[in-house]
Amino acid sequence: MSQATAIANELKRKSIVKDTTGNVITLPIHSKGKQIQLSPAAKKRKAVIDKQEAEVTDFIKKQSDKLKKIKSGVIKSQIKYRDSLYTSLSGIYATYIDIENSEHSGNFYSTLRGHLLDQDIRIQSNSTEISLVIRYVYGATIKPKLVNDYGNALLEACLQEVTAKDFLEWLKRTSISKASQQYQQRAKIGMSREALINRARILILRMMDIFEAQPVASFEMPAWKAEKKVHAGSDLLFLVGRGVRRFDRGSHIADIRVCFFIPPGIDFEHMVINRLAKHIYNGVLDWEEELEKVEEHVWAGDLYNYLSDKEADAAEKSHSQWQERMAASMDLDRGMA
Repeated sequence: MSQATAIANELKRKSIVKDTTGNVITLPIHSKGKQIQLSPAAKKRKAVIDKQEAEVTDFIKKQSDKLKKIKSGVIKSQIKYRDSLYTSLSGIYATYIDIENSEHSGNFYSTLRGHLLDQDIRIQSNSTEISLVIRYVYGATIKPKLVNDYGNALLEACLQEVTAKDFLEWLKRTSISKASQQYQQRAKIGMSREALINRARILILRMMDIFEAQPVASFEMPAWKAEKKVHAGSDLLFLVGRGVRRFDRGSHIADIRVCFFIPPGIDFEHMVINRLAKHIYNGVLDWEEELEKVEEHVWAGDLYNYLSDKEADAAEKSHSQWQERMAASMDLDRGMA
């Protein structure tokens, strides 16, 4: 069947309908409108109308093309701005992780807060550490809502354990607004980073209570002497010493030699507890669940081993970074010689 025949049959089919009584009614088919004769005056008016319509169509097209060009430029600028913003947030995130993993984080944030106040940049007393960093990077003109959104997005990445290397791609997939909303939902149910760290502190203190009853090691000394070595408010003390393996062949014994005692101040005590808490806050639910399922001394031993491994990794990383800085400094000295 030819295409022309098929079209004709289709038109015929569509032209046949039935009325309410079921009688078949054939509708007239017009492929085009009737040829209507116009007077010369009417033809002239139609020509004017057609010209006006053409002018309107041309005007709309020209203005639309202008706006499309402007819109394209705006989209390119927005993409460029977004890429620049995401890159800067990626740098902030990597730096924030380094700061959080450092024993100098408290000193850094105190210094940063003082600097912002000196620059007359308004900050609230309950501002989070990450908001201080964002304020410093983007300056006094950044709106509080953006500070909050950026900070929430970065904290959500922390809770999802996104690495600094993967952060940029993660943010592109997630978006700032979605990540911020996810973190706000966490905060509503008591799962914000601050809340989790607070629960982690409780676990660290509980571990210390358990080990006080069943210590790793213990020895005696006169009470009057011990009083001078502990913190008066908490009876805590820190020992500094060395662990050295014996060099006799076949021995697997190491000697632990305590060099001196440190009575910690409250700031030092908080620094240590907060440092340990930051190792486990992402898994605080698992540690709380394990505490309910196993014997306390088993749980404390598992947590102690986990924290020891984390601190060993941090020490190795710090040592490597120190060696790299020393090597770079020596290379610079050789170049200046």
